[in-house]
Amino acid sequence: MTDDAGVTVEAATIGGTGVMGSANGGDWQAAIRELAAIERPSASDGERRAAERIAARLEELGCRTEIEREQAHGGYWWPIGLANAIAALAGAVALRRRGRASRVLAAAAGGLSAAALWDDLGHGRRWFRKALLPRRPTWNVIAEAGDPGAERTVVLIAHHDAAHSGLVFHPALGRLGPRFLSRLHERSSHTLPVLYGVWLGPVMVCAGAVAGMWRLLRAGLILSFGAIDAMADIGLRSVVPGANDNLSAVGVLLGLAATLRERPVEGLRVLLLSTGSEESFSEGMQAYGDRHF
Repeated sequence: MTDDAGVTVEAATIGGTGVMGSANGGDWQAAIRELAAIERPSASDGERRAAERIAARLEELGCRTEIEREQAHGGYWWPIGLANAIAALAGAVALRRRGRASRVLAAAAGGLSAAALWDDLGHGRRWFRKALLPRRPTWNVIAEAGDPGAERTVVLIAHHDAAHSGLVFHPALGRLGPRFLSRLHERSSHTLPVLYGVWLGPVMVCAGAVAGMWRLLRAGLILSFGAIDAMADIGLRSVVPGANDNLSAVGVLLGLAATLRERPVEGLRVLLLSTGSEESFSEGMQAYGDRHF
């Protein structure tokens, strides 16, 4: 089925019956359209309004529902851009002066920035963004269906915030690999780890400064400045409607809630979780885990 935004959404099945089939007709589709009309950047008032509407719909479908308020930075362009800027600034000083003190500074700054990015990109403690960048409220919606005392629990997760656009997300870039490296693309089992690109700049600045390899340091500067430009572009772009990322999954949660109300599964507790701030590297999901696990 295709919505007005041209997004195809397929209904999953439980016991041979479409999950969406009993969701009060087309209510799940109406919910996607309604939420897509709200500008919903991570940790924003739009995200809050989306969370409240999702919670209200889930309550109407018989779920025990609550909204949990957490704290998040709400973006990734500032942490990535700032870490690369610190490494690039120190690296530029070292490249210009080429003295021992400037090399030590570049090595320390590059190493610190690389460690910060490794932690942030790897969903670690996020110490860099927590120490230097502001935080705002974000909202997770948790709904419970089925038997609350059941031994088995199934958790289904969606998110209701939406991403910023950017040149790095242009569809043409995704077609370069299949076009120019077709055999390698056919054999590959994973997508290209593009986020290594925003981490390698500080690593190369650090390594180049330690070894006195100025070409390596200069290459690190180029990568870091490229990462800064890409993050600035993303931060300045508008927020997309996000119908298929991830409101289609929110629609699945609503359809499943309706199905479970009509045909509950004996001995099964179902948690329907829609998180905020997923687009800022799963801050909402991480906060949910910190609170409940």
